[in-house]
Amino acid sequence: MNAAGGIAMLIGYLVGSLVIGALLGLIPFFLGRRRGADGLGTAGLICCIISNLFGLGIVAAIIFVIIILIKG
Repeated sequence: MNAAGGIAMLIGYLVGSLVIGALLGLIPFFLGRRRGADGLGTAGLICCIISNLFGLGIVAAIIFVIIILIKG
């Protein structure tokens, strides 16, 4: 693989990871809005996007869903 292929692969990983993290983050975001915890929902969305870069997006989404359900 040449240098251009490696850079393209890295960009593809970053963009794909951010998109999947955003989709996962929509779960706690909308759940938080529905249960009156807008701040937690927004924090869940941001944390899912960032943590999905490290492969932990699903874990962050589950944790925020549990926190929102317990708090509500």
